[in-house]
Parts: sequence; structure tokens; C-alpha cells
Amino acid sequence: MNCNEAIQEARDARVIDLCILRSGEVAWRIAHRWVLQNMRVDDVDDFLDSIGVKAESASDRLWNQVGYVVVDHSDPTGRQRVTLTSRRSAPVIVIRLHGAEAPEIESLNWPQAVTSWADRGQGVIVLTGPGGSGKTSLGSGMVRYCADRELTCWLLESPPEFDQPSPLAISYSVGPGQEFPSFAHGVVASMTATVDVVFLGQLNDARAAQAAFDAARFGKLVIVTMLSGSVTQALQQLQLWGVPGTTQAELLIGVAALRLVPASGGVDRLTGLPLIGASEVWEPTEDTLHFLRGEEYGEIHQLLRSNRSTLEHSLGALVGEQRVALTEARRLAPNPQEV
Repeated sequence: MNCNEAIQEARDARVIDLCILRSGEVAWRIAHRWVLQNMRVDDVDDFLDSIGVKAESASDRLWNQVGYVVVDHSDPTGRQRVTLTSRRSAPVIVIRLHGAEAPEIESLNWPQAVTSWADRGQGVIVLTGPGGSGKTSLGSGMVRYCADRELTCWLLESPPEFDQPSPLAISYSVGPGQEFPSFAHGVVASMTATVDVVFLGQLNDARAAQAAFDAARFGKLVIVTMLSGSVTQALQQLQLWGVPGTTQAELLIGVAALRLVPASGGVDRLTGLPLIGASEVWEPTEDTLHFLRGEEYGEIHQLLRSNRSTLEHSLGALVGEQRVALTEARRLAPNPQEV
């Protein structure tokens, strides 16, 4: 089997991540678990050549310098983000598979309480969770929704993962040698441009976090994704990056911690999809804002528990509806014993 055939099989099965191991064996990641498939790829060198990683190429030199390289690639079905690492002089390839276009927000089946945040004109929206939890799809869907309302949008990503159908949504690559060297640079540039909405595909340092909140203070809607396990972990990380609780309380629209869970039986009976979304959602209330200003993150978590708004409650509800297995729900929960 060649690499493009393996990619198409993964797309047909609606798999998000595909890995080609050093031996040529193929694994799919299904809700954060790698599962070996009964297939083997035999044209790795040809595939690397086709995406521009070959002798004396800029990508090849970067790979040799830092131990990995990320390549943005497309096929007729959609975008691919290809991450290459080398082990014992042989490549290991992880391919994130995306659709050709950013999804419509209604198709993603996230709570209305979250998707409605895209109607806000100013503030910061935080979408958090581990890799492959649906953050980028939801954020890109929010941008598509905003562009359809004739708002000008910038997407700052490394690399861009979806095409946006509207010319009002403009994607920029972030990284060495790209259009912006860092996320913070892109956000600062947006402050001097006529931009209504800014999407940061990966909030990963203090400069970017502080710039995102500065942009919101200057009147922009800022949507960010970041890696963390829960709402309170995301809030604490922002504080560690120099965004104090008082600033969070002033500018945050909401925080959603996301998970995608394998459906029992392989396909969900309600949506027809192999993965089901679970979420922990925080929106400002007088009680939580008081604790947020005081950076009392443990108290915020207790209020989420009291309001049955935690990720564990969302996962438990799916178990109760017999849509997901208890073992899968507990595997993806920050506090498994609470599911």
C-alpha cells in the first residue's frame, strides 16, 4: 500500500491522526489512543519527496537541526499537517488529517452555550483540551461563522489547518521563516489593522497570552486554543503567563475544556459519528468572577462541580445515555473517580 492510499483509508474512517512507523506499519489515533492497523506503507521516501522534504531542502535542513519538522500539505480531500521525527536514521511520520474547508459551527454538535460566544463583539474565548479534542475545528468554525457575518478575521496558525471559504477570513502561517515569526507578532500586527476577530491556533507562551488580552481590550474578539486538562488549569496557566485574575475577569467571555470520546459500538446513534463531544464550560458569573479576581481557582472548580458543569459530569451523562463506555469516559476525565 502506498502512503496516499493509507491516508484515504484513514479519511474514509474519519480518523483524525495517522502514524507511519519506522517499520512502515500504520497506526490510527482514535480519541487519544493509537491503534495498529492491518496495513503497511512501502513508499515513505517517495511521499517525503512529494511534500518537499528531500536532500538539501529547507525542511530537510531544519529536520536535521532540531530533530523534527512540520510540513503543511494538501491533497484533493483536504489539508494535512505532517510532523516528521527521525529515530535511528529512519523517519516516523504523524499526519493530522483535516477537511478541505473549515466546518460550519452547527455541524460540530458542541453546546449552544459555547458556540454562541462567537456572537460577542469583544473579549477572549479560550478553547482548551489535549491534542485531538476538537479545539481547532471549533475555533475555525467560529471564525467561519464570524466571516459569514461580514467580520474581518485573521487566523494565526502553525501551519493553517483549514481553508476558509470567505475572503474576509485570512490565514497566516506562524513560525521561523513564515509570515509572522511568533503568535505574539501576529496579534500585535492585528491591533494596527482593520481586523474584528483574531484566532490563535496555539496559545503557548506568555507574550502571546498577554498580547491576546491586550487585543481584546482594544476591541477585538480573540479566540485562542491552548493545551490543558480543564477550565481551572487553563485559568491557572494564563495567570502563570502573566495574565492576572483581574484581567481575566474583565475580558474572558468563557472557557471550554473539550474532549472527543469514541462512541459505543463505533458510531453514535444520535449523530452517526464515531466520536462524541464532551465539555466543561465556564462563563462569568458574579460568584466565579469574585473567585477569579482573587485567583482562587480551586473555588471555581467547586462551583463548577456544584453546578454539574464539569467535564466529569458531561462524560458521566454520556455514559448514562449509553452513548459511550464508562472505561473510555474515565480514561479521558481529569478526575476519573468523579465520572
